[in-house]
Amino acid sequence: MYKTAPDRNARRRIQTGLFLVALMLGSGCLGATDEIVEQPEPSVVTVSVVIEGSPTTASDLIIANAIIEEGTAPYIANWRLDGVLVQTSNSLTYDAGFLSVGTHTIEVELTDSMGASAVSAVIFTLLEPNRAPTVSLELPSEGVAGVPVAWSVAAADPDGDVLVVEVDFSDGTTLRDLSGQHIWGEPGTYSVRVSATDPSGFLAAAQGSIRIDDAEAPSLTVSTSPSPQGRIHLNLAGELSISTVAEDPLGPVSILIDWGDGSTSDQALAEESHQYSEEDIYVVRVTATGPTGISTERVFHVEVVSVADDLEAAQLQEELEGEAEEQLENEVEQELDSDGDGTVDEVTEAQGDSEYDWQSDFDPDGDGYYDDDQEVDDWVSTDEESVRDEVGDEEATDTIPSDPLMVESSVVNEGEGPSEDELAPIPFNNEANIEIVNPVFNEAWGDVDDASMQEQTYSRSISQVTATWWNDSFWEDWDNDGVAETLCHSTMGVFWFDSDGIPGPERIILVRTKQCSHDRDGDGHDDLFFTRFRGLDLVDQNSDGIPERHDVLTRTVWTWD
Repeated sequence: MYKTAPDRNARRRIQTGLFLVALMLGSGCLGATDEIVEQPEPSVVTVSVVIEGSPTTASDLIIANAIIEEGTAPYIANWRLDGVLVQTSNSLTYDAGFLSVGTHTIEVELTDSMGASAVSAVIFTLLEPNRAPTVSLELPSEGVAGVPVAWSVAAADPDGDVLVVEVDFSDGTTLRDLSGQHIWGEPGTYSVRVSATDPSGFLAAAQGSIRIDDAEAPSLTVSTSPSPQGRIHLNLAGELSISTVAEDPLGPVSILIDWGDGSTSDQALAEESHQYSEEDIYVVRVTATGPTGISTERVFHVEVVSVADDLEAAQLQEELEGEAEEQLENEVEQELDSDGDGTVDEVTEAQGDSEYDWQSDFDPDGDGYYDDDQEVDDWVSTDEESVRDEVGDEEATDTIPSDPLMVESSVVNEGEGPSEDELAPIPFNNEANIEIVNPVFNEAWGDVDDASMQEQTYSRSISQVTATWWNDSFWEDWDNDGVAETLCHSTMGVFWFDSDGIPGPERIILVRTKQCSHDRDGDGHDDLFFTRFRGLDLVDQNSDGIPERHDVLTRTVWTWD
């Protein structure tokens, strides 16, 4: 890339020597005297040109330096760029600035104080300057924990260089790719950073953020045929049918039915049927799993018994009756005709016997009617007044209240008033759930502190408890301006408890809660809160279908900031 010209230096030396001889002759220095004066040998100049740095592109600054190896200072330097004289001075440096793309030559002609001169040149080539790459990130603003989130990167280099693209998901995961799916396991806000680097080290970067929310379990509604009444009772010859409805706003839901006898229905349809081969009590589990991997489960108990149906019973009865008749005939024949001669043994003709006189036994008076009911005819009629004297006079109907609760003496005791609990102030919003809702659930399956015991207690409870929940969110217009501005949440739950295996639950709990919050002053923060809890507890200890106890609880709480 860099070249010098030594042949030109030789020619320059000859020309310079001839020039000095001519100059001496013209001035009379030669021939003016016979005395010979020795002249010093002409000096030699050796020079080379070096470019600062290692310029390779048109964006690099070009500065040339003359490096002198031999010569006598001071010097005069003639600098030429691509054959054109661009600078004459005693400076040994030439600043060419920024040059265009292509091959260039910088030449220096250097003359020292003794008149000696030398020429040196450097040849170099400049390329197009490197340009930085570009990069962009495509990422949604929201996602759900456990659910894959699609992302993509668009990266380009104007010079056509191969880029290294790296994506950092801020959860300890980095990836070198242009597209894919990523799963964040925990809720939170994450910054996704992407970088693109070319071979020259030029870097481009982009960034995006995504909010990851908690995932919810899918909704699941299950109905069975036969319908459960505490425990499902099924004939061994019959089938158990299960219908399911499952929904998840995030994607498809898969249904798994474990029939309890070692068989399962994976990817179950909306309606499945199963027949058991043995008598037993089976635990049936219906599990709905959403795209996040979170599941909802319903549990049923099925008791399978072997009971003959009507056709089987009729056939069995007919067979038994036929066998009994045949056996009876054989026994009677053997008893009456033991010798098998076709004539009843030990029978004599009834000669001289008189006819049976039935009239003397049943109609002695000869009126043509049986006399067996004579004793009834002799009954003595009862005097109504005597009955009234025994029982007492009947009370007037209007003296008996139609509603027992209206009889004050049967409802409250004399001098009875409100209890201390009823006169106590209503609890604050953060205490409402603790004092109202939690006791109901603690009574249902115990107040357990140990986390492992909680899981065991819950698993044990759901094997005997059937529960159904409904959740709803809605808006209400509290200020009556025609615009609903108050967000409310409603939750309703029904629990059936059946632990004795007798059809019919021993206990039913109905729970209904409503919670609302309102921003009265419009500062963006809710400052008025409303909570209402309603609970109904029905207890039927003997499973006769008639609750022996009804407990009703209603509590309303208003709090404000």
